[in-house]
Amino acid sequence: MVRHVSSTVPLAVAFLVAACGAPAPSAPPKPDGLIYEDTRRLVRLVDEAAALIAQRGAAAFAEFSRPDSPWRRSSAYLFVYEPSGICAWHGGNAQLIGRNLLDFRDALGKPVVQLITEIARRPDRDASEWIFYLWEDGTDFLPTWKSSYVRKAIVPDGTVYLVGAGSSLVKMEKVFVQRQVDAAARLLRDEGRETAFRELRNAGSRFYFLETFVFVLDGQGRSDQVT
Repeated sequence: MVRHVSSTVPLAVAFLVAACGAPAPSAPPKPDGLIYEDTRRLVRLVDEAAALIAQRGAAAFAEFSRPDSPWRRSSAYLFVYEPSGICAWHGGNAQLIGRNLLDFRDALGKPVVQLITEIARRPDRDASEWIFYLWEDGTDFLPTWKSSYVRKAIVPDGTVYLVGAGSSLVKMEKVFVQRQVDAAARLLRDEGRETAFRELRNAGSRFYFLETFVFVLDGQGRSDQVT
């Protein structure tokens, strides 16, 4: 996918997906933009959990914790954060609950929890985002890529939570690339080359994920930036 950006010298920003390992889809994308049912199932899990939190507030956490809860039957576990970075609930590691993890970074230096909490500042009540990071789950020798869908939930008293779930088995979706290309194009347009290129080169930024990289071409097709 290629996006053109207005500048002194015309630029095109694109993502090249490399070695993602996903098979060719057998069906076109559905209205939500997703191709694979596994991805859609993860989104439904989070959306339903967010709806329960919006109704019951923190009381929903007790439902998540029940052994026979539908949220316990999924291979992906839920996590919930406050906008401050405090972990309000965690289905994978209860020891994280109550801790402020805003400074947590993955193996590449990506500020994972900070990216999660940024969703709270978006104006939409149901704002959401996909976040990609390297995660050690205790069973693999090396950290592996994890794809987490996170969305905002607002309870009746106005309290905001960020609820999400992730999986290391999510396949590369076209919409993932489209969103990141759009974000890279906005960054280049709004911040200029020096700032944008510094961010694009940073392996700990949102622009490096699932073995993809960014390239930028000028109007003559010359590469200005490769990560």
